[in-house]
Amino acid sequence: MTLTKRRLQTAFAVAGAIGCVDKLAATAPAAPVVEARFLPGEERGAALAAAPGETGGYQHFYDAQISQYVQHPTVWHTGSATIDLSPAPHLGGQVLATDGASQGGYVAGSAINVPPVAALWRGSAASFVSLHPIGATSSKVRDLAGVVQVGEATYAGKRTATLWHSTAESAVSLHAPWLGDESVVNATDGIRQAGAVHRNGHWHAAVWQGSAESGRILSGLEGSVDSEVLGLDGDQLVGSIASRAVVWDASTDTATDLTPVGAGSGVGSANAIADGVQVGEVSLASNDWSSHAYLWFGSAETAIDLHLAFDDYMRHYGQSVARDVVRTGDVIEVSGYFWWWWEEESKRPVTWTVYIPEPHSLPPLAGGVAMARRRRRLAR
Repeated sequence: MTLTKRRLQTAFAVAGAIGCVDKLAATAPAAPVVEARFLPGEERGAALAAAPGETGGYQHFYDAQISQYVQHPTVWHTGSATIDLSPAPHLGGQVLATDGASQGGYVAGSAINVPPVAALWRGSAASFVSLHPIGATSSKVRDLAGVVQVGEATYAGKRTATLWHSTAESAVSLHAPWLGDESVVNATDGIRQAGAVHRNGHWHAAVWQGSAESGRILSGLEGSVDSEVLGLDGDQLVGSIASRAVVWDASTDTATDLTPVGAGSGVGSANAIADGVQVGEVSLASNDWSSHAYLWFGSAETAIDLHLAFDDYMRHYGQSVARDVVRTGDVIEVSGYFWWWWEEESKRPVTWTVYIPEPHSLPPLAGGVAMARRRRRLAR
């Protein structure tokens, strides 16, 4: 297994400026420790979903019979074998959500004329269930919670927010024509749903509570700026506004910009949230090509650049994205991927483990962020 590990100790600044020193100041508070590792199996792929003890995503396999690389939906279990969820030969797909018991996503096969079909599994390829609604040309599950799955189905070229209860027949459209001409649900807690609706040429962050009639655009986002909700946890929503990572308080419809000060273009998004922790990506170069995986505790000042957990060469020539997060006490597990900036198809599945030491609350340091690093380099 290819593995790179670095431990970072980071303290946060009031002003949000970023800097490095050889030693953490004696007065600095204890700070999170970050470890990164590549997942076992095929080198190419991506980790897109997280649950305690489980990661979901896909691996690239070469299919000699059709002379193509195929993305196989995959789950990785901590300390055990990797499981390929592809239900049939030449059929690929991705796992986009998992709660540890069930996995959701889609299967597809361009070489055998199979468009994306919403999929539900319970830990094995044999457990595959198609959630594809009658009349849809494509569909995907984007999140799940217990027996509830959410995502989208496409009809006549239009994306439609969709909710399921574990069967294709249970599909319910959450699309409200008075809100827009297209819609998609990206997240659910089993009761509420969140995503975006398209109207007047732009996507707008939206929320639902189980029906099309309950849909609404988040306050203040009806104008000419694109926005989208990608994750939810109680009243806390995460996503993007005008291509900047944000966290919303749904009870007040207020948004906080998570973009770190000095982060170049600032282009990015917050992709997931769990127990007060947000993860996503931010571009740190003016040309938007240098994407770094990030973690936050609710504000720009608390930003942790997870990309710094890689070795110097990978940090300089690679990019990374954090896609999902799960928190168990003082341990945070983040799923995502790394790739070389010159080849997007070089994506590799990565997990970051973040250990939060006592005290749980990390006070800011005046004057800047201090960073101490201990390296342990393993075979790359």
